[in-house]
Formats: sequence, structure tokens, C-alpha cells
Amino acid sequence: TFSLSGEQYEAEPVFFFLSPGPLLAAQNLARDDSDTLNFSTKFEYDFERFTFTSQTSYATFDAENDFQIDFRLASLFTGGVLPPVAFSDPTLNFNSYRRDETRFTQEFRLTSVENAPFSWLAGFSYYEDDSGFDISSDFYGLAFGSPIQSGSSTYDNLTKGYAAFGEIGIPVTEALEVSLGARYAREEKDFVGTYDGSGFVAVGAVPFLAEAGSENYDYWTGRIGLTYDWTDEVTSYASISRGFKTGGFPVFNSSQVFGLPRSAYGSSEVLTYEIGTRASLLNGDLQISGAVFFNDVDDEQFQIFDPATFVVFATNIDTESVGFEFDATYQLSSNWSLSGGLGYIDARLRNVTPVNSAAQPGVASGNRVPFVSEWSARASLSYRAPLTSWGIQNAGPGTEVFGRLDYSFIGENFYDAANLGLVDDVHLLSARFGVQWGQSEIYIFGENLINAQYLTANRAFGTPASGGAPFGASAARGLLVGVGATVRW
Repeated sequence: TFSLSGEQYEAEPVFFFLSPGPLLAAQNLARDDSDTLNFSTKFEYDFERFTFTSQTSYATFDAENDFQIDFRLASLFTGGVLPPVAFSDPTLNFNSYRRDETRFTQEFRLTSVENAPFSWLAGFSYYEDDSGFDISSDFYGLAFGSPIQSGSSTYDNLTKGYAAFGEIGIPVTEALEVSLGARYAREEKDFVGTYDGSGFVAVGAVPFLAEAGSENYDYWTGRIGLTYDWTDEVTSYASISRGFKTGGFPVFNSSQVFGLPRSAYGSSEVLTYEIGTRASLLNGDLQISGAVFFNDVDDEQFQIFDPATFVVFATNIDTESVGFEFDATYQLSSNWSLSGGLGYIDARLRNVTPVNSAAQPGVASGNRVPFVSEWSARASLSYRAPLTSWGIQNAGPGTEVFGRLDYSFIGENFYDAANLGLVDDVHLLSARFGVQWGQSEIYIFGENLINAQYLTANRAFGTPASGGAPFGASAARGLLVGVGATVRW
């Protein structure tokens, strides 16, 4: 099987604008363009006792991003000493990012056949990620007396990973099965970076810096699970798993302007405990599933931002989270189905060190983990029927009309570990309606149908002379409608 896909995306994003206030950004420069290309192939062959699978993929991603900080927000940083118009020149107030990435993966896998006395799989994988960043900016450095937001830098990182893995499922009784899985992996990370002050002169600043670093990580992950079939329609499970996320070198180094190379952040590991049940009821018309879980994370990776100095650095903080998930789908009739879900998660920082608290005021044990909403919910109503049922008798065989109405709720969350920037909850409504024939379809769609005006980011910036830190925010798009078509062969 071969697959090739690509996407070209052009946008004019609103980055940070002054908040609270109207959803109004004062910028002359805002561009966010990207190109992606993905190629993959899968080869599979069935032997008598096992199946051999080989999967290969290669992907590229290139992006260009240019923007200015909101003029009014920048003016507030100076306590109004410099008016907003002073920041309208894109040669004095700009941030530019150039990003290119490639990823190659190769996996070989052996799996048991369907009628084997027990299920198993074993395999080996290799991947190579190569990423490069070119960053330049001049955030009106003279206005703030700091070179942190001025100059240009490069960052190139190469990651190579190797992993061997296996899993086995052993039936203890007709109803009970035990599964054991393990994975051993090694990652090798190397980076080089440079900084050029672009002629900016400030106390303590250096005109140029070259840096490099290398780290290797060897680790294992694993899982043990129990599955019990109460009946043919009801199954429960319990599992304990260990996850691992390697450390590395942060893309951004705010201290490079002072001649200080970036430091590697540490790896993180998690123990996850989960218990759940799946059921098929009412002759298969009702499908339900639910689970409760607890995650114990050591050294989760965070980005800390000091709003007074604009210094950004990566660090590690322990976290804990507990929650549940519930999903259900009900086939109302041959044409209509209803589905919904509800989720809750309480994720908190723990064991915060004095170093992290000093780096960003407000970071403390018990704070909520950023970007994690306590509550989330969804509901969908779907329809599908032959087009002939609409009185169109000359429709081709297999031609169907379909529709879907979706509701989702995303609870409030915080944008930072200090829990300063609150992002309010939001209710969203979307819909899609179209006609499908064979492997093709045409449809109309709408997103954010109620035109909800909501923020996706809310960050404290600076300590201006006028007192109190202003907030920079980003907003999501409002109502979006469109038409689309898909052709498969």
C-alpha cells in the first residue's frame, strides 16, 4: 500500500493583542504559511504461523511565520512613553520564524495469526527527525533596554531513535486474559545553534554566540493488563503502564544574548493506572464505554515565562492527574444515531522547587496544569439514508445523503504554570451535510455556527510603568462556512 499526501496552508494570524478589551489587533505584519508532504508505504505478508509487516514513512514540514506584537500592548510596556504608532514600523517591531522539519520512520513487525493459542507481536523500529529553526526579531529593544527580543538565531536538532518491542496476551480462562508488553528504546539528540546580536548594544550582551550539545537516552516502557469478559457483550479491563518522554534542548534560548548556552531539560516518566468497561447492549444498538484513571508524572516538561524579563526556559515539574471518561452511541433508527461523551480531569503541579517559583512568580504546588480543562463534553446527531428515500428516483445505486450536527464544550484552563492567564470555557456547534456516491462525496459545512468569540491564549506580559502586568491574548476564528469535495480511488 502506498500513500502520498500534501497540504499548502496560507494564513494571516492574529498573534497577541491587548486584553482585556475588544478583539482588535494593531499589526501591519502577520503571516503564517506552511507546506507539508507525507509519503508512506506498508508491506504485509501472511506466513503460516505469523504475519510480517513493514511500514516506511517520510514526512516534511516547512513553515514561515512573521508577525508584530500588538502596537497598543507594546506601548503599554513603556507606560505610554512611546505611543502605539512608534511600534508600527515592521523594521523595528517584528518576529520572524523559519522552520523546516523532516521525519523518517521504519518499522518491522511480526504478529500472531488469528487462530493462535495466544496473541503476540514483536518488532523493531527506527526513526530520524531533523529540525531547523531560523529566528530573527527586533521587539523595539531600545524601548525596553533589553536585547532579549532582538537579534537572530539558528537552531538545528537531529534525533535518532531505536526501539525493540513486544507484547503477549495469555488466556487464563475463557473469560480472563492477561497481557504483558514492553519496549526498550534509545534516543540520540544532537544540536548546534548560533546567535547574532545584529549590532544591538546593551550591557552584558554579546555580539555572537555559537553553541552545541549532545545527549543520549536509554529507557524502557511497559504495560500489564487484565481483561475479563462478563458476557459476550460486556468486557472490563484494568491496566498499569509506564510511559517515558526523553529530555532535550529547548528551541528558544533567552539567555544566549548574554553568552550563556542553553541547558538540556530532563526526561519525564509517568505511571498510569486505569480501570474501564465496554458494553454492547440492546442487540448492538447501544455502545457504551467508561474509564477512570490516575497519572503520576515525575519531571513533566514545562516552559516557564517570566513576564517581567521575557526570559523563557524549559524546566521539569512533577504533576498528578485523576479523572474519568464516558462515551455512548445509540442507533436511534436505521438512519439516525446519537452519540455523546463526558470527561473530567483534575491535573495539578506538585513538588514545585524554589528555583521554579523564583523563575516565574505564581508557580506553586497545587496549581492546575496549563492547557488542561477540568471538564469537557461532546454530543453528535448523525443521519444517513439512500438518496432515493428523498424522492430522487434516478439517483445511482449506493448514493446516500448524510448529515451531522456536533456540539462540544471545552472547560476553562490556564495558559501558564503560574495560573495567571485564564482561558474561559466555550460552547461550539458545527455541522456537515452532503451526498456520497461510491468513493466520492460533496458537502457543505459550518464551524462555530454560533460565532462564539473566545480566546485560545492569555499571557501576562511585562510590568509597565503604569502598574500591573497587561495581558496579551489570541482569539479563535468566528463563524466559518465552506464547501468541500472528496474523491477516492
